[in-house]
Amino acid sequence: MGARAVQLLLRCPHTPRLHRQSRMLASALPVEGDGRSPKIDEVIKRKLYERYGVQEYWIVDPELEIIKVFRMTEQGYIRSAELSNEARDTLTTPLLPDLQIPLGEIFE
Repeated sequence: MGARAVQLLLRCPHTPRLHRQSRMLASALPVEGDGRSPKIDEVIKRKLYERYGVQEYWIVDPELEIIKVFRMTEQGYIRSAELSNEARDTLTTPLLPDLQIPLGEIFE
């Protein structure tokens, strides 16, 4: 399977909003990844999302069929989960309480 670029912003209605310039980003759940640019996704975009108060973001690796979940804490982002299709994990987030996606549906 070849790498597929992934870039998506999910709107999270329960995320606190910030000033006008960061409103969209602060109320979004970014989903990033193409499996080829981990430095951009895990370092550069992490700093951007942190600056604008994004509470959580996901990095999708289509080659390894994993999703890394990063959540904001008082100390900054932590990797709160690394989910894999091989382990038959299900993707959930407290930002969207009803969301439950088996990774098998993402990577089929």
